[in-house]
Amino acid sequence: MRITLDVPDELAESVEDFARTRGLSRDVVVADALRACFPPMSVELRAELDAWQAASEEDAAKLGL
Repeated sequence: MRITLDVPDELAESVEDFARTRGLSRDVVVADALRACFPPMSVELRAELDAWQAASEEDAAKLGL
């Protein structure tokens, strides 16, 4: 997956500095930060969201949307 982010220059510079001082790429730093903020979804929650999506699609089909 490719994600494009527009961030303030100050934040971009901080990421670049952090990555450079640790010998990492900025992509690794950003990916690690995203993992910390968005932990993996539980199997139960994923199943619940999938069921909700399927029901929404069925309702849309019934309404002709």
